Amino acid sequence: MEETQSGVDNLKTEAKEIEEQIANIINEKNVTVSELSASEQLEKNVEKQIQEFQVQLEELRKKETEQTSIVSETEVEAEKILQQIG
Repeated sequence: MEETQSGVDNLKTEAKEIEEQIANIINEKNVTVSELSASEQLEKNVEKQIQEFQVQLEELRKKETEQTSIVSETEVEAEKILQQIG
C-alpha cells in the first residue's frame, strides 16, 4: 500500500510539474505573440516613414533639377553678355 501511495504521490508531483511547464509555455507564447505584434507594428511605421521620406526625396530632386536648369540658363545668359561686352 505504501508503494502505491508513493507512486500516486510521484504521479501527482509529475502532473503538477507538467502543469507548471504548460503554464510557462503558454505564458512564453503570449509574450512572443505580443512581441511579434509590436514588431509588426513597428515595421509598418518604419515602412510608412520610408515612403514619406521617398516622397520628400523625389520632391527635393525635382527642385534640384529645376534649380540646376535655372543655373544653366543663367550661365548661358551670362556668357552671352560677356561675349557682347568683350
